Amino acid sequence: MWNIWNEVMAVVILQMSLLASVLIVTLLILRALAIHRLPKKAFLVLWGIALCRLLIPFSVPSRFSIYNLFNWLKGMFTGAGSAPAATPNPGTASYAATASAEGAVPDIVNPVFAEPSSAGLSVWAVIWLIGLAACAWFILAPHLRRRRDYKSALPVDNEIVNRWLREHTAKRTVQIRQSDKIASPLTYGIWKPVILLPKTMDWTNEQTLLYVLTHEYIHIKRLDILYKWLLAAALFLHWFNPLVWIMYIMANRDIEISCDEAVVRTYGERNKSSYALTLIELEEKKSALTPLFSNFSKNAVEERIVAIMKRKKTTVLSLLVALAFITGATFVFATSAEKPKEVGMFAKALGNEAYKYAENINKPSDEAARLVAEDYTLYIDSTIFTDHHVYAIIGAEGNLPEDLSISGKIVYAGHVQDLYGLNGTIEEIEARDGVRYFFYSAVITELQTEQNKAIDPMLALAAGDSYKRSSLRDWEGENLELTLGLDNREHILKATVANVSTNALIFYPDGDLYKGDYYSKVVLTPWEIKFSGHSDKTYASYEEWDKALNIKLTIVLSGGKKINMSYSGNRNSSEEDYPTGMSRGANMDTGDFYHWWNFRNWELDLGEVRSIILDGKTYRPVK
Repeated sequence: MWNIWNEVMAVVILQMSLLASVLIVTLLILRALAIHRLPKKAFLVLWGIALCRLLIPFSVPSRFSIYNLFNWLKGMFTGAGSAPAATPNPGTASYAATASAEGAVPDIVNPVFAEPSSAGLSVWAVIWLIGLAACAWFILAPHLRRRRDYKSALPVDNEIVNRWLREHTAKRTVQIRQSDKIASPLTYGIWKPVILLPKTMDWTNEQTLLYVLTHEYIHIKRLDILYKWLLAAALFLHWFNPLVWIMYIMANRDIEISCDEAVVRTYGERNKSSYALTLIELEEKKSALTPLFSNFSKNAVEERIVAIMKRKKTTVLSLLVALAFITGATFVFATSAEKPKEVGMFAKALGNEAYKYAENINKPSDEAARLVAEDYTLYIDSTIFTDHHVYAIIGAEGNLPEDLSISGKIVYAGHVQDLYGLNGTIEEIEARDGVRYFFYSAVITELQTEQNKAIDPMLALAAGDSYKRSSLRDWEGENLELTLGLDNREHILKATVANVSTNALIFYPDGDLYKGDYYSKVVLTPWEIKFSGHSDKTYASYEEWDKALNIKLTIVLSGGKKINMSYSGNRNSSEEDYPTGMSRGANMDTGDFYHWWNFRNWELDLGEVRSIILDGKTYRPVK
């Protein structure tokens, strides 16, 4: 049990404290800039969000969390070899802090946990417990001492007070007592609240009494005493963090300021000056600290008076701004960083770039991806496919010869036919647990033979060296085929092309605007633009359909620049600086068709694309 507390102190509380500090600093800046511009209750909600960060040892992961920035920075400084670790539940009994990688910066946002050691409390844990005890004594001792004194307080028998009690009924019975041991009003008790007034009060001054009672009653209705206890609990746990002490002071101050605002709202703007004078008259000069009571007067009376006098009527705009800050603080600061995705050996091979493809990593499971030889075993561990690139991690077990060569290609899965060659390299990136891991990186190249170019009209988009390949996105389901040369022998491993990461903009034309032929989707990549659609017309042959085609397309770029292309009557037309090749096809039975413009020797910067104009209609990109 002691060793578990040791790790809780070392990791979980430290993590909570550091992450909450970011929010506290933000709130202090916001408070300094907007304390007189936003509803005061908004700051209590914001401090409450910080309080949750300090007291709750878990939070909901969010892509909007500012703490994702910590993971990004960690990746910047720890290098490509540091793969992120999973984040366990701090509520479990078995965990211990470790480093995320040898020589790496400790991960505060997503710490790595291991089994607890059998050792007792560390020096740091002992210091933390001593500090907690000292802080608790500092906060609780005055409270307990004064609670004993308050038991001697007597009930108040005053017509003004009795009338006020009759007008303010609540589920929790409120008592009003008087004591000669206090100099200013205060409230204590959560379930059985007591408003304690000094015996020296002017019991004939109705206005002052009403101000005081209303102020304390608002504390009771809002459960401010409970709020103060939670603030104290956060201070106990995070006594070592000076920002938490500042938060404790400022949040207590804002409780009073918010209460003042509610009183002024109750009695009207015209009475705020007299209420401010009441604060001055009741200012307490006391030698003891009573942090767990709601005191009518605090050391920050001057700030409270300024807040009262500068108070402005709450507007819809101020409420919307306050709501925006609260929502932003919740999603940005109260949530945790998203759990870093597992990328395996690609973290070694691609560094931080690997995490961009985390959702596109494939783990081949078919038999063709594994080969067992007499002295060694080879297998494709994982793959990533992009528009024009192939990345693969290859595992090797056993006595692998030193001379290793590799070649690759993309082939049809159902029959013998090559689609693309692969121009790539292979390098060993790690050896562990009896397995050597190799990284294969390749880009698709032209087809190997002229015969292959002529087999499928979809592939004959252009001739000669200007032939431009399509994206591997269009060939999902086909095979990656790797040929590994070892000891004058060749071994073939295969994996399915799947989950291709593509760089594309997508447009969805309105089919109702077209008669007969219409387009259902247009996909624009840096290398091509593809149409798919349907025809309600009936054509006797493919040639007749092709002859009837009449397509006009304009790609509109930033700055008003335009790239025009068209196809009509078996003729493809494009601008001199932007040559294209054209492929098309149709199913005469279903009416489905496609058009495929291929960019020759130039690439399109998708960041510059603003829209496309298709047959006179303008469309904006969806993705």
